[in-house]
Amino acid sequence: MSVPFTSTFARDEYDIEVFDWKEIPLDHSSTARISKTIVVPVSDFRKKLGIISEEDWENITELLMQYMENHEI
Repeated sequence: MSVPFTSTFARDEYDIEVFDWKEIPLDHSSTARISKTIVVPVSDFRKKLGIISEEDWENITELLMQYMENHEI
């Protein structure tokens, strides 16, 4: 699964700030766009860009579960 990150601020209730973006490492503060999540086979990923912190991972997965429940996915 792929959750896109963007440098724009949250636009809706399913966008969430990535707090530890410097540790990933990313060049700028970022927002995870939960509503834009797509399922992608692991083999389609070209390279690993970084590792997300445990706290950010928990925040993103919790919001993703809420999104899926609210949209009956």
